[in-house]
Amino acid sequence: MSNLTLGRNPFYPCYNRLLASRQSTSPRQSIAKVTNDASVQSDLDALLLPWSEVSTRNMFGGHAYFVGDRLFACYYKGAVATKLPDPDRKQLLDNGLARPFTPQPGRPFGEWVEFPVEESGGVEALLPWLEMAFEYVQMTPPKGRKSR
Repeated sequence: MSNLTLGRNPFYPCYNRLLASRQSTSPRQSIAKVTNDASVQSDLDALLLPWSEVSTRNMFGGHAYFVGDRLFACYYKGAVATKLPDPDRKQLLDNGLARPFTPQPGRPFGEWVEFPVEESGGVEALLPWLEMAFEYVQMTPPKGRKSR
């Protein structure tokens, strides 16, 4: 009997992880997580979308915020991630106020840190860091697109 017959696809590890998580999580737990994520995302939208040139779209399996065409923040797996200058990022990490943003385990995402958000009201506490990320991304030179 092949893996495909069992409902698993050997060519898509992400699909296999999703399938495994759905089998190990009760429907009630899944709904509670989605509801919490939706309220945090709604709070982020209300806070960030009124800013000049800010737009949003899905990215990393989460919700990303751009100024122009440059990513400055995202909400991913219960945390808000932002791109910050080296001194501020280092201070946050050294003081344990943030952790490196690692959308792939063991691979930190450049100049990014993440702040865990337990509830929707926690978003407002991140306003200074979100503002800093917004300003910082606009000051950094754009990266050229990689050719394929």
